[in-house]
Amino acid sequence: MKTTRLFIILAAIAFVTVAHAANVTVYDSVVSLATNLTENYTFTDSSSGQSVVIAVTISPYSSITNSASFSLLDNNGVNDSATRVGVDSGTGSGDGNLISSGEGVNFSASLVSASSGVQKSSIQFRIAGLGVRPVDGGGSLTWNSSVTASTNISYSSSTEVIQTLDAASVSLNGASYSGQLTNNSGSAFQLTDVPAPGQSVVLNATFTATNLLADPRTNSWFTVNAGKYARIYTNDISRTNGFSKTTWTNGTTIQTLPAYCGVQEIYSSSNWVYIRSTGLGSFVMGPWYLDTNHTQPFPNWPVNQKTMYRIPRSPTVPTTKTANGGGPIGYFVDGAAMFNSWDAYSYSTVSNVDAQNITGYWNRDAYVNEGASFDPNNAHQAGGQYHYHANPPALRYQLGDHVDFNSITKIYTEDTNAPTKHSPILAWTADGYPVYGPYGYSVSNDASSGIRRMISGFVLRNGTFGTSNLTANGRKTIPAWSARLFNVVSNQVGPNVGTSFPLGRYMEDNDYLGDHGIAPGTNTYDLDEYNGRWCVTPEFPQGTYAYFVSISSNGTPVFPYNIGRGFYGSPTGGTVTTISETVVTNFLGNTNLTSTISTPNVNNGKVTLTWSAIEGGTYMVQSTTNFSTWTTNSTTVPAVLNAASYTNNPTDNYRFYRVARTAAANFDSAGTTTFSTTSVAPGGSASRGQTVTVTITLPSSPPNPPANAPITSVVLGGSITSTSNTDATVGTVVSTFTIPSNATTGAQNIVVTFQSGPAYTISSFTIN
Repeated sequence: MKTTRLFIILAAIAFVTVAHAANVTVYDSVVSLATNLTENYTFTDSSSGQSVVIAVTISPYSSITNSASFSLLDNNGVNDSATRVGVDSGTGSGDGNLISSGEGVNFSASLVSASSGVQKSSIQFRIAGLGVRPVDGGGSLTWNSSVTASTNISYSSSTEVIQTLDAASVSLNGASYSGQLTNNSGSAFQLTDVPAPGQSVVLNATFTATNLLADPRTNSWFTVNAGKYARIYTNDISRTNGFSKTTWTNGTTIQTLPAYCGVQEIYSSSNWVYIRSTGLGSFVMGPWYLDTNHTQPFPNWPVNQKTMYRIPRSPTVPTTKTANGGGPIGYFVDGAAMFNSWDAYSYSTVSNVDAQNITGYWNRDAYVNEGASFDPNNAHQAGGQYHYHANPPALRYQLGDHVDFNSITKIYTEDTNAPTKHSPILAWTADGYPVYGPYGYSVSNDASSGIRRMISGFVLRNGTFGTSNLTANGRKTIPAWSARLFNVVSNQVGPNVGTSFPLGRYMEDNDYLGDHGIAPGTNTYDLDEYNGRWCVTPEFPQGTYAYFVSISSNGTPVFPYNIGRGFYGSPTGGTVTTISETVVTNFLGNTNLTSTISTPNVNNGKVTLTWSAIEGGTYMVQSTTNFSTWTTNSTTVPAVLNAASYTNNPTDNYRFYRVARTAAANFDSAGTTTFSTTSVAPGGSASRGQTVTVTITLPSSPPNPPANAPITSVVLGGSITSTSNTDATVGTVVSTFTIPSNATTGAQNIVVTFQSGPAYTISSFTIN
């Protein structure tokens, strides 16, 4: 019997707790710090993405004067950039070249800010090291600080070293740090950058932070189909026959190349989560018609939006609420846009008709007026932007949220059984709060209270529950919720209810029960006028404000559908074009996806390998018996959707396999993410892959050229040439660099060369 041994490596990340202990060390040039005297240092934890900013100040110390100053010393005294620091007490005889007896340096540090996920009480700080040069080949220094008792440090040679200072840390929560290094011996010293250029000041901060990767705002996005092409049904016949397209055109909206589904990139910082998306669902979208009989095709089909959207990590709740308008007000977790319940038409009192994009107080309900143009997922596209106005059953089916799918009709319906689990997160809105499906805990603050459908607090204004009977009384006033939201008086007249303007046509045809003295509760309704509530959820066991999708018992969408006409929180999120801060990369899709091999199937010596793939990809399979010689079994294995497989009949007893993607078909990308940050030199930093604008302070020696002097080049790290330069002020150059993803990390020099005049070398710019 032949035996095939197969090794499978499964990688998984589990977050047991949300607390993360951060320990971050940053470096700087002592010359830079002595030049600027005070620097703000950012300590960013790469694991959690959280950060703190600490201000560190250095000042000269002299036992004989209060007016001592720093001297910046050249390496060899001949027009070199300063690499060492001395203290000048004004006593003459070259005193400023040294730190002589009775001289030294003072340090102080204080907390400037901390990102929202950092526990401020946990922030600790220390000066871990400092570059020291024993000029006379010996002598001693004394160090004492807020955390270190007075300690004598002895030297026996002239070797320049990074001298260890604090071994422990001290709290910066409501407190400051101080330290002093003094020369109480007869020997002379200097502070130096020579032992480790740009890294001779060693600063350390520790703190406890919330792990960004454990945040539902980063890990609830539906990315399992990020390697699959988006597809549409163009008409009912193609839907019935299951014939879908990955490229399409109807003359107005064109998708020439395939585009991958939905969310393709996720980034996060302490304050924001960014997604990049094609905006296309991963179920088969469409078809779309203008009428319920499906005789008039909808004029637009969806196309790749190449959009980037961000949501705040720490939502805030304002006293005055903000109305949501047309366009995206958030994004569903599959990367498709969320629109509110308005269809962009309002009643015009001037012409007695509904007009598009006017300011009106009777605003048409999209589901009521445009529902015929929705596909089976209650979505359509204006100008090619696929979006949901109401309950998205196809997405809910993919997420396992109590929805059934008929594989013959390709229609989604609400499961008729009683719900047994809380709905998943379906979307995130611009205010940073989640949107759940329709099912939540029966008691808002009790996860053991059972599951039931969340009931909207809105009813038609038909005279029940104390509402105005608009059919009998006419549209004489808008409801209280609308008057509050738009800060207007309620007597805004609309058209009388009739055949042309039926009840339910406008969002203002609905009233909020809370305005009629009816409180939310188990037997009344659950959701406020924004269609949410404060509650515990599986993702937020300590509680959060959350919106819920509103449906009737049979799954029909009911007003206000996803969220109300206003945001509960401050809608600070929205579409962005550039990421201008340091971020953690949480997810990269399409050709960045890593293949994962499933458990192989072995049958009568035949080995079938199955692995995750990207659609349009071609894969190579190789095997070996000894790991030194590999046999190529195939180079042409195609992906089928987002999976691939290969069957081999080995001729020996033991064989190991590996798989690699060798090609990918052309596709329409989700767009290029631009990273743009600002920094300074000396002392600043940037990350690989970023575009950074650096404000460069030139050394004062030799004398600086005049303002606007022609610049020949500005080069970072010996090879990264700036893409733009300005020299509007004397001694300051502003340059933009695009840092390659494979750039050398660590401290780098920036060399500024003018068209006529010397070159200037600025040390201590760090590439992370």
